[in-house]
Amino acid sequence: RALTATLEQLDLAQGVVAAHDAGLRPARTAGEVVDARNCGRVAVLFGPAGASALGDSLSVLRSLHALGVRVLTLTGTSWAGPAGLSRFGEEVVREMNRLGMVADLSYASASTIRRALVVSKAPVLFTRSGARDLRPHPANLPDDLLAAVGEAKGLCLVPLTAEQAGPTVRDVADHLDHVRTVAGPECVGLSGTYDTGGAHPQELHDPSCYPRLIAELLRRGWEESDVALLTWGNVQRVLRATAFTAHTAQQRRKPSTATLTTLDG
Repeated sequence: RALTATLEQLDLAQGVVAAHDAGLRPARTAGEVVDARNCGRVAVLFGPAGASALGDSLSVLRSLHALGVRVLTLTGTSWAGPAGLSRFGEEVVREMNRLGMVADLSYASASTIRRALVVSKAPVLFTRSGARDLRPHPANLPDDLLAAVGEAKGLCLVPLTAEQAGPTVRDVADHLDHVRTVAGPECVGLSGTYDTGGAHPQELHDPSCYPRLIAELLRRGWEESDVALLTWGNVQRVLRATAFTAHTAQQRRKPSTATLTTLDG
């Protein structure tokens, strides 16, 4: 059922992009994202898919990648749970590195996050995580993990939701300030999360409101170069680094044939 749901969502997303090709363009690489931007369109990278969709099969992982999925959330399975990554979970991460698929660790356990930061040769991603010191939400990250993300050159995308970031533009800016201070300016980004149906902060009710948030950051003394990293550069860095890692890994290893049974028993 998880795989069916994922394929249905992917089919729906691809249909939406095709129906609105004047404004949207599908993208699988950093270069295709740049091409879309240069054509005045919004690039759409499909994902994240949930790890449960794999059915504990690396063949399914490769098939999802072939269909265009570029991000996989590592949570909700026996091999990526509260106890952390199992041996099979580590093999999933290595195969994702070889394919060029980004690991999303939002909502993952602290043990899974720490192990993924060690195993992955490509930057990891948090698609919707703010600062837990400012708002105690389970997907938000404590300072020790934010610092670890910074050391590994991962990327934390702060969600524009009232539940995780707070009810005002200033609250969201506080999270961005905090993540930038703890993890570094190259490790913070924005996650609109306008697909969740949840409440959004005041004056950030849709994507047209982004300039209000940027204006608040500039008032706080953010350099334009850091704003450029926040809104564009950091995501591009992760995509390019992931592609470089995949190119290198494909020279060194063949597609993995490992199974959950052989590695985890």
